[in-house]
Amino acid sequence: MLYRSFLILSAALSTVLMYPQPPAAATEQTTLKLHVSWGHRSKAGTPFFFQPAGEGLTIADVRGAGLEAGEGRRDGAWKTRAGGDDVDAATLNLNFADVPIKELDKIDYFWQDLILQSDPDTARRLK
Repeated sequence: MLYRSFLILSAALSTVLMYPQPPAAATEQTTLKLHVSWGHRSKAGTPFFFQPAGEGLTIADVRGAGLEAGEGRRDGAWKTRAGGDDVDAATLNLNFADVPIKELDKIDYFWQDLILQSDPDTARRLK
């Protein structure tokens, strides 16, 4: 069966976590509970393929929600049809090592100017 609609979690995870592998010295673990849903604005019966993946983390306790008969996890991926009034979802835990965030040594002048014009809390988060 050809699935034309894809949810690619690995790209989102690499953007959010921003580090490919935890350093060997990191020992503290963080767990982030994630809820992903699809089909909100799709036509009824749209096929979806959901396969959570990411580097430097483990994925645990994956559970489906709102699934109909014949939908579910096969070969490590969730294959469902959603849309119209049907929304499917999955919840999972992402476990990853805490790593210190290093401030950039060299910041582009555009960002430096933006940070200087920001309130203190925003400036702290952008560094």
